[in-house]
Amino acid sequence: MLGDLVNYGPEPGEVVDFVNANSSVIVLGNHDHSIGYDVDPRCTARYQKMADVTRRYSASVLKEDQKEFLRQLPLKLELKWQDTSFYLCHAKPSDPLYGYCPEESEEWVKE
Repeated sequence: MLGDLVNYGPEPGEVVDFVNANSSVIVLGNHDHSIGYDVDPRCTARYQKMADVTRRYSASVLKEDQKEFLRQLPLKLELKWQDTSFYLCHAKPSDPLYGYCPEESEEWVKE
């Protein structure tokens, strides 16, 4: 999982519990960080209102142990499988929590 377990659906607690029980590779997303630490997820203006509403909802229904699980997620992971190395993060390597780069962007070359 590459982050944002919460703030995108009606059952964030169930999602956190399912991922906790069934996933072995998980990194922190900006929405997970937002709920775990009670901070703004720093969404773009287009999504700010929606993010605020969903953040308040998620924060109100998640139990403290679920929020603690989110706080314990790593910001990035480096894994090797067979002969291939992987760098996993939610956003872009230079800003793994908040960085955004469109899929076709030339920025990916330097990232």
